[in-house]
Amino acid sequence: MLRNVISFLYMFIAIVAYSVDFSNVTDIAGVGCTGLSFGVAWGDYDNDGDLDLYVANYNEANVLYRNNGDGTFTDVTDEAGVSCRGHSRGVAWGDYDNDGDLDLYVANDGANVLYRNNGDGTFTDVTSEAGVSCTGSSCGVAWGDYDNDGDLDLYVANFYEANVLYRNNGDGTFADVTSEAGVGYTGYSRGVAWGDYDNDGDLDLYVANYEANVLYRNNGDDTFTDVTDEAGVGYTGSSWGVAWGDYDNDGDLDLYVANYEANVLYRNNGDGTFTDVTGQAGVGCTGNSRGVAWGDYDNDGDLDLYVANYYGANVLYRNNGDGTFTMVGAGVGCTGNSRGVAWGDYDNDGDLDLYVANDEANVLYRNNGNLNHWLQIRLHGTISNRSAIGTKVKVIAH
Repeated sequence: MLRNVISFLYMFIAIVAYSVDFSNVTDIAGVGCTGLSFGVAWGDYDNDGDLDLYVANYNEANVLYRNNGDGTFTDVTDEAGVSCRGHSRGVAWGDYDNDGDLDLYVANDGANVLYRNNGDGTFTDVTSEAGVSCTGSSCGVAWGDYDNDGDLDLYVANFYEANVLYRNNGDGTFADVTSEAGVGYTGYSRGVAWGDYDNDGDLDLYVANYEANVLYRNNGDDTFTDVTDEAGVGYTGSSWGVAWGDYDNDGDLDLYVANYEANVLYRNNGDGTFTDVTGQAGVGCTGNSRGVAWGDYDNDGDLDLYVANYYGANVLYRNNGDGTFTMVGAGVGCTGNSRGVAWGDYDNDGDLDLYVANDEANVLYRNNGNLNHWLQIRLHGTISNRSAIGTKVKVIAH
């Protein structure tokens, strides 16, 4: 009898833990931007311990929302000086000058912009002096210390022109090292993500393109090699978004690609190759997907997946822990022609909330919580870049 009771309790706890839902708190929080939004990024730019939010818009000025710490946000765009009215598509936070506060890079249809954080709630446009204007039709951007010298470098994915890799010189300026590094793809790029897929200690690069995608392996000598074919990740379905994440907890990074056609999940085999496991995993969304983000929303120890679709409802896939996923409702099936998405615990309650950037009004979904435990870690680079981008944290629970 006691065994049956214990089994019932375990089952009840599991059911409650999985019965996670979200509430649309956009109006309450005051973050319902309506400017044909493309990109979104969480980051604590004012170092007050809670996540702030930047939204990149194409038709209107971009918006910086400062987190008030009480569940609401304040639009501080003008006073911070980061409106950037340049038809923006992508955005990324990163402390490029290692001074302890997050700087901001915005990818535009036109000249891009680098905003240096002044540490007093304001930013300065340092694009020209830093040498990172990149005046193409930029879509994606990602910070990463590819040469392991302790400061953040920058990769920009362009739709019409060749992509650009900027190496951080460590003095506030950058050098265009695209050609010598061998990463100047010109196939109508949209998305980009750094990730050490081969666990050799340096960041590799995946670029999502209108034509065939590309995986660049970091050679460790400031150059890269195109290993797309041998790795088996050269999807050609008009890709938009890409995200690395170890969904099967085997210690290496897997890859999800959001496409105009069916999406693809590549499982890392641990030997430099990948296997397309989309069908068996059950994550082959076909809704003209644009954005994708990994995040353990139910705190059960494995990564779940959110896919933002341009036509039709967005999709949340719960990781079942056995290599498969289940599509769940959870109240986050936004249908506003979505493009960008980002997880972040904006209310510091231990679970991941979700912001979705749309053609129509954007949406903030508050996670209503679960019974599982959580751990919050704030990384501070000393030898590595100050933002600790690229760091791997291994946690073992007993």
